[in-house]
Amino acid sequence: MAEAVDILGLNSIIWRSHAGGFRLFPRKSASPANELGANTLDKEIPDRPKARRERGKARLQLLMAATDELVSERELHEISLQHIAERARVPISSVYHFFPNREAAFFQLARKYLQDFERLSEAALNRQPDSWQSYISERVMASAEYCNAKPGVMRLLLGPYFSELRRDNVAGIFSVANARVRALHHFFRMPEVDDLADKVATAIALVDGIQSLSYAMHGKITTHYAEESARAAVLYLRSFLPDVIPVQETDIGC
Repeated sequence: MAEAVDILGLNSIIWRSHAGGFRLFPRKSASPANELGANTLDKEIPDRPKARRERGKARLQLLMAATDELVSERELHEISLQHIAERARVPISSVYHFFPNREAAFFQLARKYLQDFERLSEAALNRQPDSWQSYISERVMASAEYCNAKPGVMRLLLGPYFSELRRDNVAGIFSVANARVRALHHFFRMPEVDDLADKVATAIALVDGIQSLSYAMHGKITTHYAEESARAAVLYLRSFLPDVIPVQETDIGC
């Protein structure tokens, strides 16, 4: 069972392969080799914990940028950890320091993409939306535009290779759903709806399914399928939300 050494100060978690996939598990113990490496760094860096964390974050960002480039250029099965190391211009050992396999690197990149979607959900709109329906539609169309601009996003989140990754990233999907619920409350005098975030997450799953179909057929999210996915999300949410919800008296932005 493979594991990746954590140098980000997150001593409670590690990567470990699990039933052909990958998960986060509690750390049990460090290997003697890892302890030796840490002792060496202790002698070299006076402010050891902070310096190691900063170096680790910088190295992880470098590896993520390299992985992002590769995923945008190649099919996922054509990418190895060695390719990531070469693109980042670091030793392969530096890649293994973070990721036991390429799936772990893809997983981390997918988390970044979902964080981008969350930021899109909370980004200021150009104008106060006329209705909650127009807000949902605009967010769906903006997400489709983001995906089309980044082929790697479609390969990871819409392609057939990584259906398991989307299951493992349920928390990320709910983060996006919660961001959209916050935006709805920001712009509108929302009624009380039980488990609204769950319902918005279901709407996101509908959008994902329709846009995945478009990607499988056309290699991109066409305008037609983007509009269809927005329509599906709105129609589903109309089962729980009234057609007219008063707007809040507030500044633009969320």
